[in-house]
Amino acid sequence: MARTEPKDSGRELVEQARADGMELVGENGLLGRLTKLMP
Repeated sequence: MARTEPKDSGRELVEQARADGMELVGENGLLGRLTKLMP
């Protein structure tokens, strides 16, 4: 499968989450939410 997003898209997502005041880890953090989306 070809990669269509830029390599730094994950970094941008983390930076936006931090700017919005979102926790990155923990039960309701960004990492946990992304992990739940994976099949």
